[in-house]
Amino acid sequence: MFLPNGAGSVEWHLGWNAEIPRGYFLLVAPLESGPEGLEIPTGVISSTVCGRMSAGQGFGIAIRPTRSVTIERGQHIARLVLLHADSLRATSTTQNADMTSAGDANA
Repeated sequence: MFLPNGAGSVEWHLGWNAEIPRGYFLLVAPLESGPEGLEIPTGVISSTVCGRMSAGQGFGIAIRPTRSVTIERGQHIARLVLLHADSLRATSTTQNADMTSAGDANA
């Protein structure tokens, strides 16, 4: 159920599977009002990795307990958001501005 993942946290296998279409990702994010003493690192899980989890020990998320904490069945601990690959692509635009100031004598 809990496996060390080498990133200062453990992977918690939740006992269920998630299947997402190719080209989509799952964003795992902490809740603003999550359980005290339990950190949920933000992460992005690809459809390929999600498929491997389903074929293995089931869907898992990274957790980092900072103290003794009790979690009850049905308690919300994280948010899962389905993302399309296009939403993960960074784009930027630039504009050229006239850098000459109004008071420049050489203009």
